[in-house]
Amino acid sequence: MRRDTPYIVFSCSPYEFIDEGAVDSAVQFSLYDQDMGRQEVVEQFQRFLQAIGYPLSPTEELKFVDHADRSTVQDAIEQYATMHGNVFKKGEQ
Repeated sequence: MRRDTPYIVFSCSPYEFIDEGAVDSAVQFSLYDQDMGRQEVVEQFQRFLQAIGYPLSPTEELKFVDHADRSTVQDAIEQYATMHGNVFKKGEQ
């Protein structure tokens, strides 16, 4: 059964244009399926981002990340930045 009102709405309104010849338009994605899974919503949001001018490259993806499952690469990058830059971990001087 199709709902009359959207369950989720992604909306983008443009900035005020200085150039009077520019078209004033907005992009809106309405999702009506209340039973969509989390991954399906992420896929629709990715399409919305592409529609408003923020496409993901073929090597990029949107996903949920559990910060408790940090990779060794992320830890190494953070340690390198701490040792070789002006970035300090919380509590360090």
